[in-house]
Amino acid sequence: MRDLDDIRKDINAADAGIVPLFEKRMRAAGEVADFKKARGMEIFQAAREDEVKKRAVGMLEDKSFASETEDLMTAVMDISKLYQLRRTVDPSDPYEREPFDAAAPVAYQGVAGSFSSQAVAEFFGEGAKASAYPTFASVCDAIESGEAKYGVLPLENSTIGSVVEAYDLLGARSMYIVGEQWVQVKHALVGCDGADESTVRKVYSKAEALAQCSEYLGGRDWELIPYANTAAAAKMVAEMRDVSVAAVASESAARLYGLDVIACPVNTEKDNYTRFIVIAKKLTDAPADKVTVSFGLDNERGALYRMLGIFARLGINMSKIESRPDKSNPAKYYFVADLEGNCGSPEMKCALSAARSASHDFRFLGEYRKGRLQ
Repeated sequence: MRDLDDIRKDINAADAGIVPLFEKRMRAAGEVADFKKARGMEIFQAAREDEVKKRAVGMLEDKSFASETEDLMTAVMDISKLYQLRRTVDPSDPYEREPFDAAAPVAYQGVAGSFSSQAVAEFFGEGAKASAYPTFASVCDAIESGEAKYGVLPLENSTIGSVVEAYDLLGARSMYIVGEQWVQVKHALVGCDGADESTVRKVYSKAEALAQCSEYLGGRDWELIPYANTAAAAKMVAEMRDVSVAAVASESAARLYGLDVIACPVNTEKDNYTRFIVIAKKLTDAPADKVTVSFGLDNERGALYRMLGIFARLGINMSKIESRPDKSNPAKYYFVADLEGNCGSPEMKCALSAARSASHDFRFLGEYRKGRLQ
């Protein structure tokens, strides 16, 4: 067996041959980019990439390195494509934008006193021109019809995870995320005058809220009944005026509907936050530091790895990625990703262009300022 230093000399010699050839290849790639740009050609050409990998494998003396050679050429071509994109990416903004208007009508799901209405007040201000709608879809309908300019929807909770319906609506409707707001969720057990833990027999609330209070609620002989949302449950309890009935809702909902707070907080997790998004038909021209996109990938080895590599090579941090089943084909999945940065940077423009070419059903879902935890 050879000495390790001798083996490393061979590796260094190989590198000394590879680097000048790589530099030569990158210069040629730059010329290819200029040629394609002048003729309006696509940077990504799958047939050409397959040809390059096949030819490289054919040059091998030892075919046992075939898989590694394909990986090498894939990496080289990925680097080359990003370099070409940097030279050819359109610097203009392809999206129509308008000024943010805090005084415009806002739609939210639920009723007054809900955490959604709290998100509206915290994002737009206490004097917001807000209207409640019964469903997430009806919030989107209000924006599309012009009844509201903005909509507020919950997207994820720090305890129970993503709000699936909101993600699906983002994929189905032609709207953009233009803002986000984190709201601390502090649940209370509320009831009418005279109600306390000894009188309660039934507790109403949104299913997710009941789940978030499982430690407090689980050890008691109470019937837990899912309801449309927390504030609607509080409103119903106020109308019933029955000491055997209570709701899990916010303290603000209790004040709004004249209920007593029996216990608070009753969350299992005390640091419980919900992330709300603000949606609109057009992007705003306000400063932004976060971008959200969705995309589908072919079900093949390394597809997601290569997509992640695009953002990594361009120095863009992906703060979140989530997979969702494709409703048209449940055996396939698409991904929703949050990226740190904005469309004003050349790196983000390049990354979005590369991601669009490397995927199918790519959608730009929004650009906005990150919400801050209170």
